[in-house]
Amino acid sequence: MRVLIIEDDVQLNIAISEFFKIKRFDTVSVKNSLNAIDQIDSEHFDLYIIDINIPNIDGLELLKHIRKTDLDTPIIIITASLEIQHFSTAFENDCSEYIKKPFHLKELDIRIKNLLSFNKPVTLCVKDELHYDMNTETFFLYKSDYFTKT
Repeated sequence: MRVLIIEDDVQLNIAISEFFKIKRFDTVSVKNSLNAIDQIDSEHFDLYIIDINIPNIDGLELLKHIRKTDLDTPIIIITASLEIQHFSTAFENDCSEYIKKPFHLKELDIRIKNLLSFNKPVTLCVKDELHYDMNTETFFLYKSDYFTKT
């Protein structure tokens, strides 16, 4: 499973990245939205973890950017913000989960397990564009425009 972490707090970014590595997820982490957009537009991810307050473009705008082309991939918004408008905007734009900081990594783990149990297919990135669907036990090529089963 490929995860993109977008978090500008260096220590939290490292902690979340290490957590996913322990779980054997293929993890990419960035600290600002410009690097995030490059990753989002050029790579496939199975899960996004996005902080709202990041440099350049905020996390809610990144959420909207992702949802223009990807309606299914789970997106977890994390934030220290207490503003109800952020919460409302996140769910209006189809975030999958919303976690307020500070949070325990066990909470993140529980929410991810819950999301993945409802999100099909469960896929693993084998190499580059080659993916494996664990539900159907088939390999497929994932390109930005289409899926090809092999």
